[in-house]
Amino acid sequence: AESEKELALLDGIYTVYKEWENSYNGWKGGLFRDLKVDEMEVAAVGYSKRVIKLGREIKHWGVWGYLKETIDAFKKTMPLIIDLRNPAMR
Repeated sequence: AESEKELALLDGIYTVYKEWENSYNGWKGGLFRDLKVDEMEVAAVGYSKRVIKLGREIKHWGVWGYLKETIDAFKKTMPLIIDLRNPAMR
């Protein structure tokens, strides 16, 4: 039973990790002018909530800490991205 629970948690964190990587790589590889910053911000908050929810049981896992730090760092850059997208800044 404990192994099944850990496998489910592993699957959960891996799923969030892969989805985050796909989203981030899509944003990173696209044209700056085509970024939909509102959608990016909503997605980042959603990923963060999912990671925090998983963290109740797996905070001691290295991948959890890495993913949380990565998403938090991205969320901190969002105001800068929003400002740089402002036509007055060009």
